Amino acid sequence: MICSAYGQNGIDQGIVIFDQDKVNKQVINLSGKANMVIETDSFLITSVQEKNRYYLEFYADQKRFDRIETTYFYSYGHFSNGYLLLASFNDGIDSTYHLETKKWCHHKHHRDGFVRNGRSHYIQKIKEKIISIDNAYQQIYCYEDDELKKFTVINFDEFINLRLASYDLDKNELYINTEVSNEVIVLNLDTLKECYRIKLSDNKQVFSGGHSYDAVHKKLFISMRKEDCIYVQDTTNQL
Repeated sequence: MICSAYGQNGIDQGIVIFDQDKVNKQVINLSGKANMVIETDSFLITSVQEKNRYYLEFYADQKRFDRIETTYFYSYGHFSNGYLLLASFNDGIDSTYHLETKKWCHHKHHRDGFVRNGRSHYIQKIKEKIISIDNAYQQIYCYEDDELKKFTVINFDEFINLRLASYDLDKNELYINTEVSNEVIVLNLDTLKECYRIKLSDNKQVFSGGHSYDAVHKKLFISMRKEDCIYVQDTTNQL
């Protein structure tokens, strides 16, 4: 299990790697805040924030072999077909970076009527689409190309704070948890039209932080902050 850690008092700040039993750990110390780790077949990639400077750092065998200064600080990333897909929560920016050509492409989120920055919270390639979620603008971006030029936008008019996504290719469903309304919104993967919603809690003091999906057993696991628990939802009977 590979985690990124803010650290405390200079201890365990960086990438923390646990063994299979989650007993022993190895730490790759970083010089700043890290908020994501991307694993490829042969190395790890993380983003690092040092005061007002940002970097992508590359590690193999726990040693850094490359470092790239970036314009934005990325908090979520995914590796697909030679591209790094990167989301900047701070700036509401989606970016792609091709590892061989070293070419960058960027797209800034936008929504009429909003004066603050967007918050790009999630990005991943699912089937042939790159799906991005904006936590501030209540939007889903669906890119059709790796250079982020062709896209459609799905706007939600409710203030629900879309957060993270998972999916089931067999059921052809996309799952997005919300941190204000405490729901899981289920969309059709091909059309991105809403199929149904799963209500988690009516308690306004808690919020859904993150989730994962077990496609084999058809179960969603959703963490609920301030309740310190995990909700388990069987999606088998949901139509």
